[in-house]
Amino acid sequence: MSSLDDNHLIDLAVDLSNLIKKAKLTNVKFIVSTHNPLFYNVLYNELNREKNTGRYRLQKLNDGTYLLMTQTILLFLIIYSC
Repeated sequence: MSSLDDNHLIDLAVDLSNLIKKAKLTNVKFIVSTHNPLFYNVLYNELNREKNTGRYRLQKLNDGTYLLMTQTILLFLIIYSC
């Protein structure tokens, strides 16, 4: 999703959140990765409406491995400008 405008990006995030919610009755799991803060925030807020939706993040450890952490708050993304 590198070249979507904001409106399409929001639509995609809402549609994806609806798909994730519908799949709750199945055994399907989702991993969503993005570099886009708008997409992340819309998706997080859409899924956060239901408090029992699991949210996790990968925390990279010093030894190069990753730990799956429960995500309880919205992460604020810091964008550096060069």
